[in-house]
Amino acid sequence: MRRLRAAASLIAVACLAGGLAGCQSGGSVTSPSVLPGTPTPTVSASPTAETPTPTPTPTPSAVAVGAAELRSIAVPEVSFRQPVSPLTSVAMGNAINPPLYAPGRPSAPIRVADKGVQPSSDAADTVYVGCHTSATHGPEQYPCDALTRAVQPGFHVVATTDAGTLTYVVDKTRAIPYADFAGDAETWAIVGKRLVFVMCDVVDGKPTHMNYVIYATLAA
Repeated sequence: MRRLRAAASLIAVACLAGGLAGCQSGGSVTSPSVLPGTPTPTVSASPTAETPTPTPTPTPSAVAVGAAELRSIAVPEVSFRQPVSPLTSVAMGNAINPPLYAPGRPSAPIRVADKGVQPSSDAADTVYVGCHTSATHGPEQYPCDALTRAVQPGFHVVATTDAGTLTYVVDKTRAIPYADFAGDAETWAIVGKRLVFVMCDVVDGKPTHMNYVIYATLAA
């Protein structure tokens, strides 16, 4: 039987009942302090057809990585890489509510510092990461837009910490209604060597009023 953490304090998580400004379908966005994002890559035209270069498969490090703060997160299969900083759910209003976009500074993911654990090779619990998405503003302002409904089982989540790099393999994704998320047994179960990545669900440019959740396990 899985052990469950106390999640009652999370009265609203990610795009919760009131909705996150970063996930709304329209309107203005406030200007919090956030980390710089990754520039949008450009593609040069070629006069001849070329065979696309396949995305390299990340390989787990043979060296054990101790518990340390998460500094960046990447999903190579969708060319996603962003800085990460720690923030407690209490500081976010008992929610997973990262800072919003500010001019020149995309809305970056955060590690939920008071839920689960820091990443490590022998982590006894789950690493929780959250980010905003937007139904209107796009991935240049809300980079996690590149992840919603795009991540598939078998994709890789590469976590770079102050102690090294860890590679997780995506097991599954789920869309969970906001009202059910804080009490969701699978999400909040105490599971070692796991990473859970939470964001608002957006489909065809429209919010679904659910959280899109990625579950990944540390590669063997």
